[in-house]
Amino acid sequence: MFEVLLITGMCAVTYLIRSLLFLAAQQVRLSTNTQQALSFVPVAVLSAIIAPAILSSEQQTLNLSIHNPALIAAVAAIIVAWWKNSLLFTLVAGISVFMLSRWGLTSFI
Repeated sequence: MFEVLLITGMCAVTYLIRSLLFLAAQQVRLSTNTQQALSFVPVAVLSAIIAPAILSSEQQTLNLSIHNPALIAAVAAIIVAWWKNSLLFTLVAGISVFMLSRWGLTSFI
C-alpha cells in the first residue's frame, strides 16, 4: 500500500510542477533573437548525443581511423543526405555502409 501512495504522490508532484511551468510559459514572450537562438538547441543536443558514439571506440578513446565503422557510416550518411535530401536514402545508406564496414569490408582493409 505504501508503494502505491508513494507512486501516486510522485505522479502528483511531477504533474503539478510541469503544469505550473506550462501555464507560466504561456505568459512569457520571447524576443526574436531568443527564439532564433533556441531554434538551434535540438541540433546541438542531437550532435552532443551522436558525436561521442561516432568518434569513440570501445575503449572510450578518440577513434578517427578508417577502421571505425560508425565514422565511415556517418560520413556516408552526411554525403547522401546532402546529395539526395531524403531521410529514407540517408538511413539506408548509413545503415548499409555501417553493416558493410563492420562485418563485410573490415577483412579487406
